[in-house]
Formats: sequence, C-alpha cells, structure tokens
Amino acid sequence: MPVSGRAQEQYDALVVGGGPSGAACAYWLASRGHRVLAVEKKRFPREKTCGDGLTPRAVRQLHDMGLEDRLAEFQRFDGLRSIAHDITLELAWPEHPDFPPFGYVARRRELDQMVADQAVKAGAVVWQGAEAVAPVVEGGLLAGAAVRRTDTGTTEAVRARYLVVADVHCRYHHPARYDELLTVRTRILEAKNRILKFGYELFRQSDSKLLATGDTTHVSCRRDGRVTHFPEKYKAAFLAIVSALPDRSTE
Repeated sequence: MPVSGRAQEQYDALVVGGGPSGAACAYWLASRGHRVLAVEKKRFPREKTCGDGLTPRAVRQLHDMGLEDRLAEFQRFDGLRSIAHDITLELAWPEHPDFPPFGYVARRRELDQMVADQAVKAGAVVWQGAEAVAPVVEGGLLAGAAVRRTDTGTTEAVRARYLVVADVHCRYHHPARYDELLTVRTRILEAKNRILKFGYELFRQSDSKLLATGDTTHVSCRRDGRVTHFPEKYKAAFLAIVSALPDRSTE
C-alpha cells in the first residue's frame, strides 16, 4: 500500500472511529493534555441507523463532558414502555445516586456532531473523511495506522504511542421499515485462547432478505483488566460450537 511520507511521532493517541465512543475518548484524553487525533471515515453531520435513545448512564457521561445544556434541547423520557404477548409494562427509570432518572432521544445526525465538536473544543484533532486502512508496525510493535483521506485519495502514516479502535464492523445491504419484523442470527466465528468473535446477520422475516451483517470481537480479561486465557471449560464449549457450524466461506 503506497503511503505518503514517513511515519512521524505526531500524537499520544490515535482514535479510530469518530462516533460518540471514539469522540468521547478523544475528549477525555485531550482534556487531560494529551495530543489526540480521531479519524472518522464519514463526514458530519451524518445519518446513521440507530434507536437514538440515550439511557441515564449515557446522559451522565455526556453531562460530565459539559453537554448538559445541549442535551436539554432534545426529547426527554422518564422510562421505558415494554410490550410483549399482549402485556404492556411502564418502567420508570429508578432513582440512583450517580445517574439521572431520565434519558433523551437524540438523532445520531446531531449527537455525533455534538460530541465530536466537544472533543475539538477540548483540544483534540478530528479528521473527517479519513479511514484507518492498515496498521503501522515498527520493530514488530504497533506504532500507528495508515490513514486514507477520501478527499485527496492519499494515504499517510500516522504514528501514535497508543491506538484506540472505536469503530463498528457493520455492513448494510438493504433498508428496512421501522415496523417490519426482523430476525437476528448470531454465530461464533472464531474461538481462541483469549479471543471470541461473533458474527451477526439481520434478516427480514417476510421474505428472508439479508439486510445487514456485522461482527464483534471479545477479549477475555481478569477483573483488573489484564488479558487472560478463557477457562478451559468455556473454551472447549466455544470450539465445539464452531466445529458444528456449516462452512459458509463460499456464501
């Protein structure tokens, strides 16, 4: 892959993904004086499929970032309504010493822009229309990422002491209406000593059309956050599930 220029010691942290989690990470690092670059392959404001609901925990995080007044502009809700099998439950958010008893509905088009702007105000650099496409490895160690700029088509090496991956592996194939019934199929794609990877497929029930696919990777950690092996009994169970799955590599 052609890369323009040499990798430079530019940042303390490179954050891949400029959504709410990546932008919040960039905000907190920058607010503590670190040199931070966040790269986002889309451009704000952007539309994104989402339920748009912010729970009390999310509201608390955004309040701590200084966004309390901005959030107050959105639709507030004080609980959830759960409907199933002809039963309706009205569930109020409980009183909690750390989290507010309410949430908000904020479109991702507005929320993502708001959090990214707050990261920039804290001192972070945010590149829009920029996608991390490959790691930069030096001496066998991860030293950053190759970032492709969509406006110029060029790829440059960005070097950082730490790399944070805050993107989502989701691919949309066809749209769906909000009131259509959907089926989610979940499979274990990979099981190793420390890593478990799940794959997801979203189908429309009326015609079995595949609407979206995605995957998540999970790492086994101890309570102190250090990476560790899965217990043998769980690893054996995961491997047994994987071996029993049909080969879909040619689908």
